[in-house]
Amino acid sequence: MTRHALLCLAVVSIAGAGAWAQTPAPPRPGFPYAPVGNNLGVAAYSKALIVDLDNNGGAQEIVICTQKGQLVVLNSAGTVRAGWPQTLCPPVAGHLASELVSSPAAGQLDGDTALEIVVGCGSVPADRDRGQVTAFNPNGSVLWSFATLDILNGDGQPDAVWSTPALGDLNDDGKDDVVFGSFDQRVYALNGTNGTLLGGYWPVWIRDTIFSSAALADLDGDGTLEIMIGADVHAEAPPINTPTGGALWVFRRNGTLFPGFPRFTNLGIGSSPAVGDITGDGCPEIVVGTTFPFPYTDSIGRDLHAWGRDGSIPTGWPKALVGHPTTGPALANLDADAALEVVATVTKALNQSATGEGWVYSIDGNGATLGSFPLRPVTNNFDADLLQEPIVVRFGGAATDPSIFVGGLVFEVGHVSKTGVQLSDDRRPPPAGPGVVFYETNGQVFGPAAGNLDGPGSTLVLVGASGRSAADLDDLGVYAWNLVGTPNGTQPWPMFRQGPQRRGMAPGTTGCPVTKPPLDYFTVVPCRISDSRQSGFLTYGGPKFVADEHRTITLHDVPGYIPGWRSACGVPATAKAVALNVTVDSASTAGSLTLYPSGDGFPGTNTLSFTAGRTRANNAVMPLSFDGRGNLTVYANMPPGGQVHVILDVFGYFQ
Repeated sequence: MTRHALLCLAVVSIAGAGAWAQTPAPPRPGFPYAPVGNNLGVAAYSKALIVDLDNNGGAQEIVICTQKGQLVVLNSAGTVRAGWPQTLCPPVAGHLASELVSSPAAGQLDGDTALEIVVGCGSVPADRDRGQVTAFNPNGSVLWSFATLDILNGDGQPDAVWSTPALGDLNDDGKDDVVFGSFDQRVYALNGTNGTLLGGYWPVWIRDTIFSSAALADLDGDGTLEIMIGADVHAEAPPINTPTGGALWVFRRNGTLFPGFPRFTNLGIGSSPAVGDITGDGCPEIVVGTTFPFPYTDSIGRDLHAWGRDGSIPTGWPKALVGHPTTGPALANLDADAALEVVATVTKALNQSATGEGWVYSIDGNGATLGSFPLRPVTNNFDADLLQEPIVVRFGGAATDPSIFVGGLVFEVGHVSKTGVQLSDDRRPPPAGPGVVFYETNGQVFGPAAGNLDGPGSTLVLVGASGRSAADLDDLGVYAWNLVGTPNGTQPWPMFRQGPQRRGMAPGTTGCPVTKPPLDYFTVVPCRISDSRQSGFLTYGGPKFVADEHRTITLHDVPGYIPGWRSACGVPATAKAVALNVTVDSASTAGSLTLYPSGDGFPGTNTLSFTAGRTRANNAVMPLSFDGRGNLTVYANMPPGGQVHVILDVFGYFQ
């Protein structure tokens, strides 16, 4: 079964005025937008965006993506904004218009007043998989477009972008840049003004599929954004040293690895990470789920994961759940203490249990469950097994402040209290209390969103996008309802990835310096770990290093892999740095050698300089890669055509 297996009817349920017996709530004036024959396609998987595109403090717009490749912008009154819709990835030979699974983001890309919209295209079906990322001006004109590589299937088309772009300033020009992952196994960072690759090491190849959307946040308090994204991962021998399952990658803004990452799970990470302080120590944590298992009944991967900014695991985590947390969590303060709570949904497969329900969890920062509930829809007693990302909003009294709304039920969006009690009616005894109503749509809502459509301080509006009719997959339906009550300041998590820039970061999150504990030094019997003069010697042998080569060497002992790859020098997996002797021999030209932790970027300083034909040696203490895999990179800085032999002897390590 693919991620496109289900498209169903939906009914949205929230608390408002009316009797408990399924009283339909009136739609907001001007809605639904559901004209017969609009031929835009249904909204599926992509999540709605609410944003003030004119950026003038006035009314907001609703931005929707559809399965027929249409990017649609509605005004607050429910009419189509001038210049829209636009076809993101038009049909080409052998392909239909690409599906839009990626959700739209909006930010300040080019320095003018108005905001731009950025979205990816492409999906799983072979005739709709053509991928790219495009930035649009508010009037519907294209600012720029960027195509990915054709790695996945070699069909001559760029690989799909399922990932939702995250926007933030990575190059200190005061404007938003664009980060996303692709099915071509690469994480991209683009200049938001012109869509070109940012400087550094972008794109970063992480060697497996990316469904996850990136989070952007300052983890270490240096004033720059780090990039967090999940991915699948498969077992590879040294020097890669990855297991089978999933990986949470964290990169600096130049594409080098952030200390302490990646961190690995026993199932792929298709979930999108959320960042905020869940432990109350003033420093950010990263929370993320896993992905759809195959088969759906698999018992592995039913954990929600959390890591500190240094890759450490907070007390109480990972959190075991009743099913697979395949969606991105939301972070919000549910109990008014100093820490944020985690709101997560669990997807349970059909026939996995007698009920097959999806669950909603609210979880404290120490992993304790504050509330959990099997979410049940109001219509026809169907079970809810395809829950999507939750949103958390404030708009009223104790029962609704804050409120959790969840899309992706078979027939509706549900309403849950902060303690996990279902507030929307499920037509099951005992009857729901007074004031429960349902909000009717004609398709499955995957991404509800809430915002002040009439401007700051106005009534909060709940928006759901799906289809006009269950029997018609060509017509879009967009529904909106006023939430009775007064919005209470900044909304905790009102849409997918929290806000229009889709950063996945809780408001008020600040970074903290990453401190390293003191290390002890241990000696080993001097051991030659690498000698390019000898083919296949120990871990690494020849050939000669060539000009501008970056060669990675694994220093940790790695038994049980391929014969000849074992380091055999007694450097344990706990070692953080090594003491070694670096020797160059038979250099054809003058040059220099630089050793640095793999993945951390070229530091610009030399470990050893040399002249042609001379043998030179130097001692060095070098940190190993911050991902814990024991990797060290050797860079030969020489004129074109230059070659040199490099010999490394280890005589101690630090841990």
